[in-house]
Amino acid sequence: MSKKNQDTSNENISNATRRGFLKQSSLLTALALAPATVVKAAENQWDEKLADVFEKMPVTLDVNGVKHSLQIEPRVTLLDTLRE
Repeated sequence: MSKKNQDTSNENISNATRRGFLKQSSLLTALALAPATVVKAAENQWDEKLADVFEKMPVTLDVNGVKHSLQIEPRVTLLDTLRE
């Protein structure tokens, strides 16, 4: 190995951070352990669709004498709900 190649490889090692290494290794481990069906479901956004179904709560509001039946997430404020 020439001196120039050795210097370049040492620079790459010195530029690597512990945080970057942990992110990369965590990502690779997650991809290796995740079943193909889970990855496919995430690509088709099934996780978002399921979250919409399970996280939303039925609410009935009486605004100015008019009843409104809604499906909202618990973290939504009354002000945001009324604006919609």
